[in-house]
Amino acid sequence: MRTLRLSLAGTVILMLLGGLGSLAAAQDDELAATHVIGKVTSEKVVTRPTYTVGEAYAHNTGYGAVYEEDIDWSDPRLPSLMRHAENWDFYYAGDVGAFSNVGALPVFSNVRLEGPDGAWTGMEYGLMEELAEGAEGYPQTRLMFLSGEGAYEGLSAVLERKYEKDAPPPPADLPTFEGYILEGGLPPTPEAPEPFAE
Repeated sequence: MRTLRLSLAGTVILMLLGGLGSLAAAQDDELAATHVIGKVTSEKVVTRPTYTVGEAYAHNTGYGAVYEEDIDWSDPRLPSLMRHAENWDFYYAGDVGAFSNVGALPVFSNVRLEGPDGAWTGMEYGLMEELAEGAEGYPQTRLMFLSGEGAYEGLSAVLERKYEKDAPPPPADLPTFEGYILEGGLPPTPEAPEPFAE
């Protein structure tokens, strides 16, 4: 039995050492992901949104806005000009935690970065919260998923749009971006799970 235990222990050690060797070899190869940051230096409204106002302001919308942003990126593969078409819905949520009169705003944008060598296209998904007057910040989570075209074919990028914690609602504050350029496409959309058995 002791011999079997020693054999198993030896096998595990060999597997671990082999795995570490593979990891070291992979680190010597070209990286598969590049960390990137970007800072918006200017923004302009191309098309203002069309607003609808629901009863008692409980559900309002802003559809069809188009914005252009100039961005200073840390990686030259991301062109400086970004254009995005944006739709949002405002839903009144009442009191949430320590805040009163909270509003939830799901946001969807169609995004395109274009330069002389190629482009990046995709979607941005987000949720913003409009807190009570006087509350600190304008919390939001916004993620962008892009696929490369032209010289960037075969690459993808996942970026987070960030605003300062105490920033006013956009577009008054200019955002920053942080994320990764990936050597490969985005993961495929999985099939929907089967319904649970009753």
